[in-house]
Amino acid sequence: MVLLDLDLGDGTEPPDNLRRLLSDERSVVVFSAAAAPDTVRRAMRAGASGFVPKTDDVEDLATAIRAAAAGTGWISPQLAFLLLTDDSPDKPHLSPKEVEALRLYAAGMPLKTVARKMDVSPETAKQYIDRVRQKYRRVGRDAATKVDLFKRAIEDGHLDRHAEGMA
Repeated sequence: MVLLDLDLGDGTEPPDNLRRLLSDERSVVVFSAAAAPDTVRRAMRAGASGFVPKTDDVEDLATAIRAAAAGTGWISPQLAFLLLTDDSPDKPHLSPKEVEALRLYAAGMPLKTVARKMDVSPETAKQYIDRVRQKYRRVGRDAATKVDLFKRAIEDGHLDRHAEGMA
């Protein structure tokens, strides 16, 4: 497990550093002063296991490190909020029902369980998930598999692995 600052001051580029560390099959938690939504999304998309702004409590950093060591991901609640309220062009606009379906399905529930929890038919739940996939595809972000949807939900702040009991 590696704790990575995005600005190493050595002229290297953060995406290159992240790719190099990940190619060695290491878990990487980013600990950075740069915590704009686009920066967080790029790091998470590149494969970081977690992202903690330097302004967060040390306990958040410890939580992210423990999650990475356990093979799960984590971002701080403040960053999750920023990602949820971000309207970047590569973040699809999802309806509240689509977000609900995404959260339940990406958290590991079968489609029939998603439907039951949402009090809709399985066909309707499937339509919500299909629309979510289409919307991600339109903005150039693959979401063909359940794992892809899980990653998109984490990246965009729709799902907090720690809060959902996924850690």
